[in-house]
Amino acid sequence: MIGNSSINEISLAEVWAAWRAFRLGKKATREILFFESELEDNLFSISEALNSKQYRHGGYQHRIVDEKKRRDIYVATVRDRVVHRIVYDRLVAVFDPKFDTDVWSCRKGKGLIGAAKRVQKILRQNSECHIWRGDIQKYFENINQSTILDILKGREEVAQILWLLEEIVFSYPKGVPIGNLTSQIFANIYLDQFDKFIRQLGVSGYVRYGDDFLVFGHSYRHMRQIRKIATSFLAQKLGLTLSARNNIIIRARDGTKFCGVLIYDKGFSITGGSFSRMRQKVTFKNGISYINIVDKLGSRRQQRTIRNIWGDQKLKSLC
Repeated sequence: MIGNSSINEISLAEVWAAWRAFRLGKKATREILFFESELEDNLFSISEALNSKQYRHGGYQHRIVDEKKRRDIYVATVRDRVVHRIVYDRLVAVFDPKFDTDVWSCRKGKGLIGAAKRVQKILRQNSECHIWRGDIQKYFENINQSTILDILKGREEVAQILWLLEEIVFSYPKGVPIGNLTSQIFANIYLDQFDKFIRQLGVSGYVRYGDDFLVFGHSYRHMRQIRKIATSFLAQKLGLTLSARNNIIIRARDGTKFCGVLIYDKGFSITGGSFSRMRQKVTFKNGISYINIVDKLGSRRQQRTIRNIWGDQKLKSLC
């Protein structure tokens, strides 16, 4: 239970549940196997450390992921990631029900496919409007740690675990690390003020996925006014700036690019760069996942291409 619960009420059963959620679908790495070799003792130790408020966050391992763009990932220890899961589940229960319905990232029942379909629906309903398309410059890196903690302090439901939230936030030198599960919910909490601010400006539609967003308005002039006001809000309230490369106003009837997908009122197509990276990553094991995405968001040619690549990978696996 969240409500008026305190950190002392985190039961061993909750720690076990967090472990199972963390472990689900993960490869058996050396670190995970080592943790599992003394699983009961390790989970009991986590429970004791939390209940006595003696838990201290460990360090991070640095990894580089080069997908749509280079990302520096900082991965916490297995012990810390189990604690992240506990905190994540509690914060989701408190904050997620109040998020804007058109925030589509890192939320149960949402996702990129749903976001793209929602954008398409708004395009159909507002074919004569204009769209402001933007994203935030180095978002995770520029989340202000004091500001996110001030936002969290504003909710009575998490007052008893503020010491733990501070321990996690300040475990990283600046912003929040992309590799943390808690960073996903922190990211949505941090931009919730921006979501609500945009809705107050009389827009025709608004969709956000991570730090990428689309704002729909009835004219080019209207969108320029909204962009000016909203940009100022981001800078003054949240200390964030917009990416200069993706800060444009376009006509809705021309369609729009959003999170690697070209969206039109009558169809979808994955951008060339995103599709090229997909092609390189398809294997026999993950092919079905890529086929599912391309079937819903790709062109017919892209659908055929992914299926052919997956078929080739399947044949290789049998050789």
